Amino acid sequence: SKILSVNSPIDYAGYKACLEGAFSTQNKINSIGRITSDVVYYRDFADSTKHAACGAPYKPGEIAGKIVYIDRRGCDDAHNSFTSKVKNAQIYGAIGVIVGNILTDADSSGLVRMGGTDNTITIPAVFIATVDADSLKSYLNKGITVNASFNPTPQIDGDLDNGIISHEYMHGISNRLTGGPNNTSCLSNAEQMGEGWSDYLALMLTKRWGTGTINDGARPTSIGTYAIGEPTDGAGIRTYPYSTICQLTRGLMHSCLQPVEKYIPLEKYGVLLCGR
Repeated sequence: SKILSVNSPIDYAGYKACLEGAFSTQNKINSIGRITSDVVYYRDFADSTKHAACGAPYKPGEIAGKIVYIDRRGCDDAHNSFTSKVKNAQIYGAIGVIVGNILTDADSSGLVRMGGTDNTITIPAVFIATVDADSLKSYLNKGITVNASFNPTPQIDGDLDNGIISHEYMHGISNRLTGGPNNTSCLSNAEQMGEGWSDYLALMLTKRWGTGTINDGARPTSIGTYAIGEPTDGAGIRTYPYSTICQLTRGLMHSCLQPVEKYIPLEKYGVLLCGR
């Protein structure tokens, strides 16, 4: 996605993968226009070493007129929502928010579309994965100024992503072949293979067979890149792209698995089937 771009420092500059929040109709970047600012921590009043935006900031003047960085979670249930965190930043003068994932397991460390409903929020907010959040914080922790922009981008829709259309079509086939025409909800448990079957069909139907070679299995191939604003060689919506090279998939292939795999959650079994 080209929504979030880092302008400086030069060794960190470039577009960063992100998802824009979906909790307000009044804070869309395409409506607001491009904003640029230094990125600063939202330091919590209760504990200035935390950046969870559970309440008022430690020094409100630090975030006024800035794009602020906030960690995902870290508050009690009443203040843990994305809307609560972003609204706090807005109240104290921030012009934009970057919410960073802090979860580290393979299934939960990626991008999240921030939900909720609060149309009084008028400042834009984006979400970045744990790996990008850690990179950003490494610069902020060293006192290095990070300058970033939120950029308007063309509207995109998963209905125009051939991989997603093929994927969803395969759900209709696999559900009925597995449970019969009257049991379309049979593939719902954590170990079901439906996601993997659907990914496999999507990969097969979007492959350019006229130019393909027998060695293409090693080439990383992702799912859903268009729908999240990435180029075709982007990371996609899975934890890792599909490939026959174990180092590229980080274990998301059946033949790459070790005797005891602690980092592959049960719901990824379908993806493992596709990647075998």
